[in-house]
Amino acid sequence: MRERLLVVGDVHLDDNWFDDAQDALQQVLDIIRIKRVAHVVLLGDVYHRRDVPKGGKEELLFHSFIHDVLTHATIHVLVGNHDIADSSRVLVSEINNLGHARVADVPEEWRIKDFPYKIIAIPYQAHTRGEMKKWFEGVVTELGLSSSKPFMVFGHVPFVEAKLSGGRLAEVSDRYPTIQTLESMD
Repeated sequence: MRERLLVVGDVHLDDNWFDDAQDALQQVLDIIRIKRVAHVVLLGDVYHRRDVPKGGKEELLFHSFIHDVLTHATIHVLVGNHDIADSSRVLVSEINNLGHARVADVPEEWRIKDFPYKIIAIPYQAHTRGEMKKWFEGVVTELGLSSSKPFMVFGHVPFVEAKLSGGRLAEVSDRYPTIQTLESMD
């Protein structure tokens, strides 16, 4: 039997919608238990604000959630742009020390036993706007992504900067990678 993987995006824990976040995280835990999920991927932006108080209710809720998940599954977390200021304090240093948990704060491959795809984790990293596309193409090359081996990319990166005008796409920046960037790479 193949192991199940659950992907959860952008939790954005914040005091302003704390009860809703608590309910949502409980629903995620219920899915993990009922569906017997073996791996959970959080796609970043665990917190909404970058100045989450140490020991505050958002941090305590997240830590409780992580401990509950770890009783059932391995957890993999990407650092998002809202997590950047706290990444070394909250996400990386504390979660990586728990066992059966991994936080990516740099692009890396995640090896998941018996999973049929190579999994690439690409967390948010601060870059100047003009360098993002070139940086992403370098990551794709460095991690050896090619059409010859199946892979999945979990990322917290801006793929396209688009400008809308009157509800229509008016302009797309060539400074950001697009899905076509991935498709064009060998």
